[in-house]
Formats: sequence, C-alpha cells, structure tokens
Amino acid sequence: MVGQYKVTKPDIDNLIKTVLDACNGHVWKDDNQITEITSSKRYGLEPKIIMRVEEVI
Repeated sequence: MVGQYKVTKPDIDNLIKTVLDACNGHVWKDDNQITEITSSKRYGLEPKIIMRVEEVI
C-alpha cells in the first residue's frame, strides 16, 4: 500500500488548509499570497508532509 493514493478521509482540501493556516506569519505573511498548489495524499510508512515553497518574483 505504501505509495498508493489514499482515497479516504480526511479530505485533501481540509489537510491543505490546515497546513497553509499554520504557516501564516511564519513561512509567509498570509496564505492569500499563494499562487499555485500541487498536492497528493498517499499511504506511507509514517505520517509526514513534504512541502516546497518558492518565492514568485
């Protein structure tokens, strides 16, 4: 199952919103600055989030 898509709850949009809100004031001023998101929800050996942030100029 490791690496396979996880199609059960929680909904991916709720997971994304939680992470974005937690980064407000730390990684960026406000999550309204985000211009693009690519995401997937997969089974893994341990729970984790991998996030890459790039500045748009």
